[in-house]
Amino acid sequence: MNEAPLSLFQVLQFCDFFFSILGLWVTLVALAGLDPQVVSALHMAGVVMIAMGVQYNRTGLLVFTVPLVLGIVILVRTLYAFGIVFVTKVPSN
Repeated sequence: MNEAPLSLFQVLQFCDFFFSILGLWVTLVALAGLDPQVVSALHMAGVVMIAMGVQYNRTGLLVFTVPLVLGIVILVRTLYAFGIVFVTKVPSN
C-alpha cells in the first residue's frame, strides 16, 4: 500500500524531466525551418532518445546537454546552408 505514492512520484518525476527536455528539442528543431518530413523524423528520434536518456538518468548533465548541443548544431547548420550567416562582409569595389 505504501508503494503507490512512491510510484506516482517516480512517474511524475519522469514526465517532468522528459517534457522539459523535449520542449527544448522540439523548439530548436522547429526553429531550423527544415522540410516537414525531416522535422517529423527528428522529432520522433528525439522522443525516443530523450525517453531512453531520462529513464536511464533523470538528473544527469548529459540528458540535458546532448539534445541542446544537437539542436543548436542543426539550427546553425541550417542557417549556414540557407546563407544566413551572421558575419559582416565588406562590399567589394
